[in-house]
Amino acid sequence: MANFNLQNMDAAEKSAREAEKLDTGHHYPQVSHLLGVILAQRQDYTGAAGAMRNYLKFAPDAADAATVRGQLDQLEKLSAQSAPRP
Repeated sequence: MANFNLQNMDAAEKSAREAEKLDTGHHYPQVSHLLGVILAQRQDYTGAAGAMRNYLKFAPDAADAATVRGQLDQLEKLSAQSAPRP
């Protein structure tokens, strides 16, 4: 979180991915939300949507779940718009 707040996105993403690997019991689903925010800022909308889905999977009743569902909806739209056209 510190790297995210310092706008050090490479380190923040690396730390969030490592935290997800280590949290095999899914006790800290907010890490997935943070990773989703980081990926969205990097315009990796597909990756961000996946991270947000993981957050909602493990914290469906979180206080911010409705907000995250709205973010996920937006990310899915952005992902569809940025998908390569055949």
